[in-house]
Amino acid sequence: IPAAIVSRPLDTLSSQYIINKGISDGVTEGAPVVIMGSVLIGFTKELSTHSSVVETLYSRSTSVTVETVAKDDESPSMRGLLQSKFQTSLEMNTIPRDAKIAVGQQVVTSNKESNIPFGMVIGSIASLIKPENAAYQIAEIDVPYLIDSLDAVVVLVAP
Repeated sequence: IPAAIVSRPLDTLSSQYIINKGISDGVTEGAPVVIMGSVLIGFTKELSTHSSVVETLYSRSTSVTVETVAKDDESPSMRGLLQSKFQTSLEMNTIPRDAKIAVGQQVVTSNKESNIPFGMVIGSIASLIKPENAAYQIAEIDVPYLIDSLDAVVVLVAP
């Protein structure tokens, strides 16, 4: 369902937008919201007849199971949890410390959640953090869009 973003938060740390499509248009609670065909930016919530709130991936309450796209045998696919970092950036955590992942690897949705299609683009690994004496490493994620410059989105609903 194509939709326009009709309201942006004044608070730059707010991670919710309002779109001009709602229950009467077929929007459902928790539906994935994408741009560029398959780039996941968030999920619908707080639906009304003609509008919906989109909670972006930058929200503190959003977490999505994701995985890296294998480049070759040296960098196989690895799963982790995508979460917001201070509502200004995204990171993939719970990646085993010895996992071989690389800067530039693409990150996509995994198939753990039933409402999120497998393989939706999240972004790519921008940098890796391996805290000393920690069991896991963290990947900072670059997204292929500027969150503050979005004007239109597509809400995915089951046929």
